[in-house]
Amino acid sequence: MGLFSSAKAKLAAQKLAEERLFQLAAEEIAANNIRPGLWAKAISEADGDDAKAKARYIKLRVDMMKAETDLESYVVETAFRAAANEKAAADEAAASAKAEADPTNRAIKFLETQNYNVTFRRTYNRYRINEPLGGRTGWKTKEELMDYAAERGFKV
Repeated sequence: MGLFSSAKAKLAAQKLAEERLFQLAAEEIAANNIRPGLWAKAISEADGDDAKAKARYIKLRVDMMKAETDLESYVVETAFRAAANEKAAADEAAASAKAEADPTNRAIKFLETQNYNVTFRRTYNRYRINEPLGGRTGWKTKEELMDYAAERGFKV
């Protein structure tokens, strides 16, 4: 569907929705189910003329229904966003807890508290350790990293 045909379809849908809102407002008046505050505003704006007030009420009521729809959409969107943020925070907390439980991560943190700098290269799937006094180790596997940290006092 092209840009213009999509825009035309959206405009047509808006017009149909607006027609339905006008129908609902007219049905409310016919059923004498009028909102007193909105009716008072319509009469005020129509200078007491009932025919003009009725027409003004319908326009005000349609605007109010649009506003209610916008508010409902906002509430739903806000709730959805809050739920997504809560899930992301829970996922992050779970990932953090899992990382804390991983002995390799604990060994790296131990070495870092001893002023070692540990880097990981994904391409080699290995670790490089820069020692506090400037020395540097070769690339180490996860097991070699654990042994290296154990030699320096890390307890699994």
